[in-house]
Amino acid sequence: MVLSQEDYEIAAWTLVTLGVLVSILSALERRVRWVQRFCAFFGEGCRRTAVFTLLRVPVPIWGLAYYAGLGLVLAFVRPLMFWAVMAGLGIECTFVLTMVLIRALCVFCLLNSIIVALLLVFTFNVRHAELGLALAAAAFVGSFGALFYENRPHFEKMSKDEVLSEIEKEAESGLNPALGREDAPVKVIEFSDYLCPHCRKVQPAAKRIRGEYRDLVRWVYVDFPLEMHPGAKDLARAPRCARDQGKFWEFHELVLAGEGKLGPEELEAMAGRSGLDVEKFRACMAGTSHADEIERDITEGLAAGISATPTFLVNGRALVAPSYDELKSAIERALARKPSL
Repeated sequence: MVLSQEDYEIAAWTLVTLGVLVSILSALERRVRWVQRFCAFFGEGCRRTAVFTLLRVPVPIWGLAYYAGLGLVLAFVRPLMFWAVMAGLGIECTFVLTMVLIRALCVFCLLNSIIVALLLVFTFNVRHAELGLALAAAAFVGSFGALFYENRPHFEKMSKDEVLSEIEKEAESGLNPALGREDAPVKVIEFSDYLCPHCRKVQPAAKRIRGEYRDLVRWVYVDFPLEMHPGAKDLARAPRCARDQGKFWEFHELVLAGEGKLGPEELEAMAGRSGLDVEKFRACMAGTSHADEIERDITEGLAAGISATPTFLVNGRALVAPSYDELKSAIERALARKPSL
C-alpha cells in the first residue's frame, strides 16, 4: 500500500497506540470487573488465556513490551518496522492457534491479531517478503513452543461436565469442603471469593438454603479468588487451615460475616472464637499450606467457564449472585426433574 509519509505515521502510531490499549485491558482482565464482564460476553477465552505466561511473565506484559518496542522502532529506526511487524505476525499466529486448540475466543488476542495484520498492510515490503515470512515462521515456532511447554495444563480442555465430575470426586475424597449426602439428588457447587462484596451479601441466603435442603442437596465449596482482590488467595487459605482442625464451615461463615481488615490478628481472633488451636492455625497460615489446592480450584473454575463470583452451579446450571428466591427456585426445578432418594 502506497501512503504519504504523513499518512503512514498517523496510521502506524494509531495502531501502535491501539495495541498498547488492548494490552492494558488484557492485563486488567483478572482485576477489573467491567473488563471481566466485557470478556465474558464473548465466552471464556479471555479468562483462560489470562493465566498464560511466557518465561514466567504474564502474556499481556509481553504485549505491552512488544508495542512499546514498536513505538521505539517507529520513532528511531523506521526501516526496521517491517521486520518488527513480521516477528509480531508470527507471535500472533501462536495466539490464533492457541484459541483454536482450547476452543475458545479471546477477544483481546483477536484484536491484537487484527492490529498486527493492519500494521503489516501498511509496512509490507515486497522485496523482503521471503525473508520476512521466514522470520514470522521462526517467531511462530519459537513462541508457540515456549508457550505450550510452559502452559501445557491450560491446553488440556475438559468439558464442563468433566470438570464438575472432577470437583465432586475431590469433595468425596476430602479435597474440597462439602456438606450433605454424596448421593443427594441436587448438587450445588459454589465458586466464591472471601473478599467479594457480592459473595458476602449472598451468604445468608446460601446458609438458609443449606439448612432447608439439608438431606436433598450436596453442597460443595470451591475457592475462586479474583485477581482484582489483592490478598484474596492468601485469605482463602485461612478456612482451609481451620478445616485441618475440623472447623471449616464455622470459620468460613465468620470470614464472610467479617467487615473491615482481615489481617493475621483478626483471623487468629476468629480462630479462637471457632474453638481452634490458635498456635496450629498460626503455623498453618505462616507457610504456604493449601495454596496449591486454591490454585487447583481456580484452574477448575476457569475450565468450567466461571468468570464472576459468586457463581452457583445447581446440577450444572449457573446462577451468578442469586437471591434466596432464585436459588430456591433453581433447586426446586432440579428436584422436579430428578426425584429425591
